[in-house]
Amino acid sequence: MRSTAVAPVPLVALLLAAATAAAQPAAPGNKGAGREFLVRSSHGDSFEVNVHPSFVTTLEMPEPIVQVFSPGQKQYHMHIFGDALGVRPKNAAAKPTNITIRTKTMAISVVVKGVDSGDEAVSHASFKKVGVEEE
Repeated sequence: MRSTAVAPVPLVALLLAAATAAAQPAAPGNKGAGREFLVRSSHGDSFEVNVHPSFVTTLEMPEPIVQVFSPGQKQYHMHIFGDALGVRPKNAAAKPTNITIRTKTMAISVVVKGVDSGDEAVSHASFKKVGVEEE
């Protein structure tokens, strides 16, 4: 008579597949979604990024950041990491604020706006230079 016991290997494979699927990047509009912005001017481009206090939003530049200015530093945690700026509202009631980010070859303005749901927020915003005009 044959045994009909299920081998443990398929169960382990199924659990690994489920864990891998859960670790995949979120689709746009979901918590943890990334977004890419195209910078077309070396000065004056402006963007809006939704943030949420449950996680840090990373604003990644194409080169190292040399200066950051924002009047909203009392309401937001901000820290430069080479070519990226980490931003997180200190609480859910943080008002929108403007952040000016300068690199060696460009300056942009980013309005960070706190949202009620983490699903509406962006975890990673990447800024790419496209046809940046020379001064």
